[in-house]
Amino acid sequence: MTRFASTLTLDLQDFRSLSPQLKFFLSIQILILFCLSVLVGVIFSPKFTSQVSLRSGVPLETVPTEAPKSQNTLTLSTEKQALRVGETQTVSVTYDGDSPEVIDSAITYDPKVFRVEKIKNGELFDTVLQSRQLDGRVIFSSALSLEKIRRLQTVRIKGLYFSFTITALQSVKSTELAFVPSETFVWSRKQNILTDTRGTLIDITRSYEPER
Repeated sequence: MTRFASTLTLDLQDFRSLSPQLKFFLSIQILILFCLSVLVGVIFSPKFTSQVSLRSGVPLETVPTEAPKSQNTLTLSTEKQALRVGETQTVSVTYDGDSPEVIDSAITYDPKVFRVEKIKNGELFDTVLQSRQLDGRVIFSSALSLEKIRRLQTVRIKGLYFSFTITALQSVKSTELAFVPSETFVWSRKQNILTDTRGTLIDITRSYEPER
């Protein structure tokens, strides 16, 4: 121990004798090594590994190894099936099935027909993973916190997954809001348990114009 202290003292003396530029470069190198060591520790920690495996989608099974024993359904619903141009209403996305840990979803719509706004998380999950619009799709994912996942029990649940508003931009006979099967999953124990999705059709008519 005494020898180590003596060596450390000599090293500090050598460091103090260096020029300011060398001191600066050595300090930067030490800082980089420290940051790398912290990063490596975080990446290989069990908590980080479990979170990535749950939410990255890479190791998850999109096709269940066992068929789900019950119906697990995502449904799109609106108050009205017919709108006038300029009218706005809320689209509700609900889930009915076995309790999941994460839901990933993508919903297609015609951006020439609808303007999508006010995407909001529902009551099922406390953590939003992503919420955006891209190429005529509403992309939304949410999950339980890791603490709640540890306490999760398999029970039947039914509730609002998320919602968004649509505003009619032009009249059409019928336009569809539908889930994208290849991008919509309900995760439970790292497997996709989704068995069914239900979209909705909406008619849009011209806004009322009073006679002159």
